[in-house]
Amino acid sequence: ASLRDGRKLGGTMDNASIFVRQLPDVPPSDSNIQAMDFVVNGTKVVLVYEVAGNHEWVDQHVCVEFHGVRKVVGGLPNDEAFQNHPLYKHGLEYYGDQEDVNSPWIDEQLRIADRDGKVSESRERELRHFVFALKEDTVEVLAESYKVHGPFVNLGDARRKAASLAWGVPF
Repeated sequence: ASLRDGRKLGGTMDNASIFVRQLPDVPPSDSNIQAMDFVVNGTKVVLVYEVAGNHEWVDQHVCVEFHGVRKVVGGLPNDEAFQNHPLYKHGLEYYGDQEDVNSPWIDEQLRIADRDGKVSESRERELRHFVFALKEDTVEVLAESYKVHGPFVNLGDARRKAASLAWGVPF
């Protein structure tokens, strides 16, 4: 089954299927980039990266702004070890900008954060698990929503926009 069509790819978690889908309105990151920039301010995170060559925004940059962020993690696995990511077997792909639907990471992180170790079902449904898989890094974000900004002709403009979004300063 193809990731791009959003079909369920197997696995279960509390009777809900785990599946991965491409983010349809997020331009794909270039598979040759080593890493992306991210700006963090409280519960807001903004990622900045170069757009893939097969997209209409080729040779340009984009900002993806996340709202209601509960956790952001960057680092391993890289593309050589990506098959070891726990959600790989559910359709997570190399070099993709994806969402893991019904991700067990959401429940796990909410349980860790709750003093009684309990998670309300409504609270769990508010969060989404986003994964940006790059050549040398994987960036994962637990957030309520996201918005795409761009394209930007150069990296400097994209970085200034990210700072503006994160800290509320004029662009």
